Amino acid sequence: MFNFSPRRLAAMGCLVLVPLTAIALAAPPILLVFAQPDLGSALVYVAALGGCLFISGTRWSHLAIFGGTAVFLAIAVLWLLPSAGVQVLKPYQKNRLTGFLHPGTNTQSDTYNVNQAMIAVGSGGATGRGTTASSQTNLDYLPESQTDFAFAAFAEQRGFIGVAGLLLLYLLVVWRGLKIVTIARDGFSAIVAAGIVFAFVFQIFVNVGMTIGLAPVTGITLPFVSVGGSSLIASMAMIGLLQSIHARGRRRA
Repeated sequence: MFNFSPRRLAAMGCLVLVPLTAIALAAPPILLVFAQPDLGSALVYVAALGGCLFISGTRWSHLAIFGGTAVFLAIAVLWLLPSAGVQVLKPYQKNRLTGFLHPGTNTQSDTYNVNQAMIAVGSGGATGRGTTASSQTNLDYLPESQTDFAFAAFAEQRGFIGVAGLLLLYLLVVWRGLKIVTIARDGFSAIVAAGIVFAFVFQIFVNVGMTIGLAPVTGITLPFVSVGGSSLIASMAMIGLLQSIHARGRRRA
């Protein structure tokens, strides 16, 4: 009834050991970035790792176990360890999470940035207020309008039409990235491309979400829009890797 041949047992062992090896290799840099502290970048790396595990063919049961473990660690960091007197998160990180769960409290301190960002997005209307009449951005009511909340400043200046165009351009990049995954010349190239695409999508989702109150503020930049040399270099490196995988895959085809 059950096939427990040595070959089958070895194959089952590989299906378990390969994801564990990938997680073991990814854990040290993720923990180092988290301890910096930079929770946002650590979450981007976790999203990339999840994409790599998914594309590599990891079983759904194993993915569920890994996801459950991640949820347990999050509960431990947010609740269990603080209850025992061990503070893992910095005070400002806890305030961001508290402000996300209770947006109506501390509007002059903890949730001030998010409230101003939502006002900026809403005041943009359909066509935007332009670069000169954008009061939230020009009068510095919107903090970090060129970095973390660049999307809110763009929405105020260009409105719904401009935001829709920007998101469609991002969608084009993601679609091309997923196409590159399908034409990669080998499994390793496909896994790398998938990790890049997942990280790119997660970064966009969190940055846009935190400006409209759908995600907590984490300090993740918006690719190719937020001001910052390191962010631009990292985004260009990601696109360069995708282009290289595409060129090699097209050559094979």
